[in-house]
Amino acid sequence: MRVPSIWRRSPRGPPYTLGRYSILHHLWQQTAAHQLYVCRTIRNSRSSYTQEIQRQSSGPIHQARDHQTRLQESGKPIQVVKPLLEELIRKVKKICLDTAYKIRKKRVGAIPWTPTLQLIRNKQKLWVCVIRRRQGKKTSRNKLRRLQKATRIWNLETISLQEALEKLADVKAEHSEYIKDAAKLRKEHLEALAEAVAKEDDTTMLTELNNLKLREKQRNTARRIKWLRKKQRSGKVTIMHRTIHRPDQPPLRVACTTQATMTEAAICENESRFSRALVGEFMQPPLRDMLGNLGNKEPSTSKILDGTFQCPDTLANPNHV
Repeated sequence: MRVPSIWRRSPRGPPYTLGRYSILHHLWQQTAAHQLYVCRTIRNSRSSYTQEIQRQSSGPIHQARDHQTRLQESGKPIQVVKPLLEELIRKVKKICLDTAYKIRKKRVGAIPWTPTLQLIRNKQKLWVCVIRRRQGKKTSRNKLRRLQKATRIWNLETISLQEALEKLADVKAEHSEYIKDAAKLRKEHLEALAEAVAKEDDTTMLTELNNLKLREKQRNTARRIKWLRKKQRSGKVTIMHRTIHRPDQPPLRVACTTQATMTEAAICENESRFSRALVGEFMQPPLRDMLGNLGNKEPSTSKILDGTFQCPDTLANPNHV
């Protein structure tokens, strides 16, 4: 039977012991593939994953160091060392799996939205702003006004710091009680919304409720897929296509791949789209001389309003006026 390289005789230790190879080294070497998979899966939470691993694996690591010290001093054979290493590998693997499951849990959006929940959140933000102002910290006045308007709470001048802290504690307690029945309240909100939409569109309440539930399910599914594919932001523009119109020749479609060519293509498109009136009849003589650049030149303006204006016979396209 061939002995693995890590278990072979070491010049610094007894036969078939770890010698200069530490238990930690072998432990992390055996679980390297699993850790690589977990790190790739939770790439956006790498720092949280590392902290959680260090926190949960502090006990096994200290245990491994103690075993390493004792085994190096006593020179135990492989039959004694191997079961201890396998037990440590199982512990670290369980820690990795538990940590990955914990930090992959999506906590944002776990509470179904309702207008009442939004009101409670606005109250929390309002009292946080008031507390910061009472503490002398910088706070946006416009944000404070918006929160006052959303919560209908206006008399904040006489609120002290202690009262604001008590109000914030009450709102947090209200939020904790509300989230217990958040799913039920969300269902009631959808039913009320479906009833209002059915009354306005002259349809049935059940049909509108099914449509609302279907749209909500599609949005949640699309959000999860987008999060898994790491498509949280739209990518940069790398190519633009521009159509060049040539006289007596078919249009030419050109691909712009550099920043300069894409900027030029965008400027040309904007100029052609927002300056079409410059080539119109009212910006060409004789209508331009009769009405002026702003279309307020008398007496042509009054004749147009009275309906007595006569178009000149020299217009190139009188039917387009």
